Amino acid sequence: MKQKWMIVLSVAAFATAVLTAGCDKPQPPAQPQVDAADTIYVSGDIVTVDDQQPAAEALAVKGGKIFAVGTRADVEKAHKGPSTAMVDLGGKALLPGFLDAHSHYVSSLTVANQDRATSSGFPSLIRQVETLRQVHYPASHV
Repeated sequence: MKQKWMIVLSVAAFATAVLTAGCDKPQPPAQPQVDAADTIYVSGDIVTVDDQQPAAEALAVKGGKIFAVGTRADVEKAHKGPSTAMVDLGGKALLPGFLDAHSHYVSSLTVANQDRATSSGFPSLIRQVETLRQVHYPASHV
């Protein structure tokens, strides 16, 4: 009789082990961390102005700065997050932002019919540029 109970207990323990092992759900593979960009531009002629890589399939922007360039697959894999905006350039060209250190500001105003801004002379122009900076870049060191 004692041997019968031992067999029943062994079978019950084995059945419990098999049943609980089957309840374990396999964990999905860990997703690699993505350093998400704010915006990714694709499907256009992306000019990098870099002799080593003069063109790219995709360009990522984060915090208002160019963050990554490369193939579309690589940039999306490394930098496309749930809130990343995707911009299809539709075959148009994308150039990096240019900051002209010797801009012909006054000439540009004349072309845009805004030359009245400089009619009061250079000090007036400086005040207006400073006002624009305060409005658009208040925390900037510009």
